[in-house]
Amino acid sequence: MQTSAFSNAGGGTVIKTAGAGQTTINVPFQQVGGALDLNSRTISFQGGISQTNADSVTYLDNGTLIVAGTFTVTAGQVLGFGTIQGGLKLDGGTLDLTQETTTGTVSVTGNYEQTAASTIMLKVGDTGGAVNTPVNDQISVTGTATIAGGLTVRLLTGKRPRANDSFKLISATGGLTGTFDPAKVNLQVPGTGLVWDDIAYGTKDVTLTAIAAP
Repeated sequence: MQTSAFSNAGGGTVIKTAGAGQTTINVPFQQVGGALDLNSRTISFQGGISQTNADSVTYLDNGTLIVAGTFTVTAGQVLGFGTIQGGLKLDGGTLDLTQETTTGTVSVTGNYEQTAASTIMLKVGDTGGAVNTPVNDQISVTGTATIAGGLTVRLLTGKRPRANDSFKLISATGGLTGTFDPAKVNLQVPGTGLVWDDIAYGTKDVTLTAIAAP
């Protein structure tokens, strides 16, 4: 039985190109410079998966990443929307949802942990109309969420927030603890006549609200 790890090094790309069913990788999968693309499909990493190189990129790409335990990221990027069935630990690197043109969700069915060395990047906006219609990227956690480190919020192109728009950035059914480092919080100005209220940390969520400038 094969027990050695699979190392996806610089220049390498692992992408699932066909098949609606689940593909299972039973050995440890190591992102050490290469790219991984779920491509709207499902890959199960029963030997575990880690990302340790700054050049590594994992594209969730509206797919499902199943992990036995926790997907641990200490460097590089995790991009896009999708589902992680298991835990996610950001101990370095960036979880970036802002490169998509629409808003969406990263769903984590286990626990989510973000340490001081890591950053998340999300978009917010308002789709307009007669009433406020706020929309935003979100990290949705079934288990617990423990947060620290950085937060970057950008505006959805052409969809600036309105006064009193509230955006739930993180939700955690199992409860949330921690706060972002104020020195690592980067919020794009919401628009003319608006400012951001203080980030609200609830017992199960993190919310950002645009308010009229004083």
